[in-house]
Amino acid sequence: MKALTKPKKKRKQAASTIVKTLHGETTVVAKPLSKVDIKNIPNVAEPAIKNWIGKQKQHEVYGSGAMATHSIHARRPADLDLVISNPRGAATALSNILRKHEIKTKIVGNPEWGSYVVQICKNGEWVDALDIHPIKGHRGRYEFYGSSKAPLNKRGINIQRASDQLLRKANSITQRNKEGRMGAAPHRELKDTQDFIQTAEVLVASMEAKTKAEQAKVKKVREAIKVWEAHLRTLEGGKKKIAKEKAISKTRVAKFVREAVKKPAMNIDDLIFENGEVTERKLSISKTKKKAKSPYAKQPHKKKGAFKAKAKAKVKAKVPKVKKSKKRKKKKLVDVPGIISFDEVMKMLR
Repeated sequence: MKALTKPKKKRKQAASTIVKTLHGETTVVAKPLSKVDIKNIPNVAEPAIKNWIGKQKQHEVYGSGAMATHSIHARRPADLDLVISNPRGAATALSNILRKHEIKTKIVGNPEWGSYVVQICKNGEWVDALDIHPIKGHRGRYEFYGSSKAPLNKRGINIQRASDQLLRKANSITQRNKEGRMGAAPHRELKDTQDFIQTAEVLVASMEAKTKAEQAKVKKVREAIKVWEAHLRTLEGGKKKIAKEKAISKTRVAKFVREAVKKPAMNIDDLIFENGEVTERKLSISKTKKKAKSPYAKQPHKKKGAFKAKAKAKVKAKVPKVKKSKKRKKKKLVDVPGIISFDEVMKMLR
């Protein structure tokens, strides 16, 4: 297989940077599918169609219909893409729903893929309304990078994540055929390239919005710290306790940022300074649901010495007293008239 040309290598490297950076991102927009208007599904039947999908156990809405739930200004989807455990049964059921609303339909099957398309007659032409594929094999590892992401559940309907769509489109536009050509199939290259760019833009915009929100929160916290620093200055010896140096120097911050950019696949929370170098965190932070106790127990304003003395007294008071076991008294055998005693029985036996 021929080596890639410089422009193709550059595009592939750029795609790698995009997916490694954004593969774990979620969008800040989350519209329900009921708010997405599908072009080829008539409005009169659309609620019933979406209601039926939500009642199915194994399903996922993907493609442009799913992406419209992650963006405010998304292009209007022409049809609805769906993966489900029984595509043939789903096609029949959804076609019947459309027919109940007096909409002409027909089902077109693809034996090679086990998929079915429900078409409607619109303005004298047959157009795709629902594209249904088997859920088996829908998820797994991608040749280019990463694995498929589990869908998000929005009001009972499983919706494909934008990050999963990004990975699928990246895999499509960077794959190589037998002749060594890089890119999606000719009939899909334009659409898949456009979808890849638009999905990346949606995720980057969400990433930027979250970054700005974090920066605003940092600013608010710094203002709150200043309030307490002002109070510390009023305390005896407090002025000397004000930290003059920054917790992390500008040089270290710049180094941290550089390393984070070099490692796009790495979660920023997992990067730390260790021996002057930026490395990956090895120990996971354990979480606990237990309520933390005050260091001074129930009386924080008492002196430490008094607290310790009281604590020792409590410990002594809590020591349980050992009860002495009582010896059991042996019961004396009493001779009852008319009944032969044990001694007499022994004499007879002798």
